[in-house]
Amino acid sequence: MKFSKIYISASAVLALAGCGKTSPSENGLSEKIENVRQSTWDTIYSDDDGTIVVEAEVRINGNNGSYVTGDGDQGQLNDLVYAYITPEPTTKVAVYGTYVFGNQSGGITFRIDADGQALNGEWATGNQRGSWNGFRID
Repeated sequence: MKFSKIYISASAVLALAGCGKTSPSENGLSEKIENVRQSTWDTIYSDDDGTIVVEAEVRINGNNGSYVTGDGDQGQLNDLVYAYITPEPTTKVAVYGTYVFGNQSGGITFRIDADGQALNGEWATGNQRGSWNGFRID
């Protein structure tokens, strides 16, 4: 018997974890996701050691986005995928994707709270990781 290797990104696995649940369009969740797909956030990201602390305005625009640091440096958010997590009434929207900043890139996960106003998440690249948190400004 011959086996083939199948590679699935962590984003895809997490998005598929919602399979079998009520469809977002059936219970109003699609509106929550659409609300996040076009949004702007005042954020701070930092590494786990606290040696890197950066203020950044994040703009999410569909499947991509961008961010500008307090120093004016720019980064990109790519291949954004949206999912819903946790049961009602505290259903949250999750955003998974990649970031590019200069010559560095890695993964991001954002969790948007039930009222759509707070963002809590993580970023990771290689052996470096940290938190990315903020609040909605648009």
